Amino acid sequence: MSLTRCLWISKNQAAADSHPCRSFDRLIFLFHEVCDSVFDPSVLTFLTQNAPAYAIASYRVRQHGLAQLSLRVASDTVLHSIAGGSAFESALTIRHVVESSLSKAKAGFLLLVCLIGRLGLWIFQCLSTGIPRRIQFWLPARVLSTVSSTMSYISRGLLEDSVMAFHVSEIHTVSTSPIGDGSESSVSDEVRRALVRVLPNDISRMIYIGTLRDNNTGGYFHPDLARRFTLPAADQAMLVCHQEIYERLVSLELEDLTDQLDIYFGSLRGARARSIGNWRKLQAYRATIPIHADPISAEILFMKIDVALAILETRLPAGTQ
Repeated sequence: MSLTRCLWISKNQAAADSHPCRSFDRLIFLFHEVCDSVFDPSVLTFLTQNAPAYAIASYRVRQHGLAQLSLRVASDTVLHSIAGGSAFESALTIRHVVESSLSKAKAGFLLLVCLIGRLGLWIFQCLSTGIPRRIQFWLPARVLSTVSSTMSYISRGLLEDSVMAFHVSEIHTVSTSPIGDGSESSVSDEVRRALVRVLPNDISRMIYIGTLRDNNTGGYFHPDLARRFTLPAADQAMLVCHQEIYERLVSLELEDLTDQLDIYFGSLRGARARSIGNWRKLQAYRATIPIHADPISAEILFMKIDVALAILETRLPAGTQ
């Protein structure tokens, strides 16, 4: 793969990621992820049976913070789609301009739904004292589920004009773009096989591949891969694998993530208690996620790692904590 090809991929990937359709699809997915892996009743059961009281209280506070963050990101995305609509209208007919105006009205309604949801969560948090924990789990999940359903319904027609204009404006770019040499998949497969063969689970793989990244440039480097393949091809393959591992960890249930961390600490040479303590104090794992990780999925992973560390700390033998 040539450097020009890599730069072309990055440019067009960034354009796709910033496009409103992609943003709404991603948000709907993340809202479901929050409901399934953070507000699921089984999480409360696991926390009650395994986590210390302070960790449960902290997790509950961060749950509400995550719900508010999700709605805030949704609001920002809606505002971005409204502001970006005018850029497409010059390529549309009068009929499509009218449809675009209707789409903006739908976007305004979705913005109002997000605002009501944020206000409702804020009121609920202020009055949460004395409310059973299951209700404290249930209500934010219902708010996010309702906003997600509304977003899914409205977004079907919200961005039809933008989609058409986007494709029209990109025809020349796509038609004149270089054709891939097909090497990305083979290099990525090589990286996947190596990671699975050497490391026991995804948490250890993400930590390892994170150490191969230069946090100043965002590029990945592995001497063997760079020697066997081109440097851009190896960099792109490690980026793809890093993102895949990260997505799996975000979707992992809290109990399974706790087990993975337990295995990871067991594989280290140092004392388990010291390793867990350093993870809690330094929080260096925050620097191991992909650079382009969105704030919602990052907070999902961080809050689960934090409570998993608290659980593992309580399992340490007396006198080592």
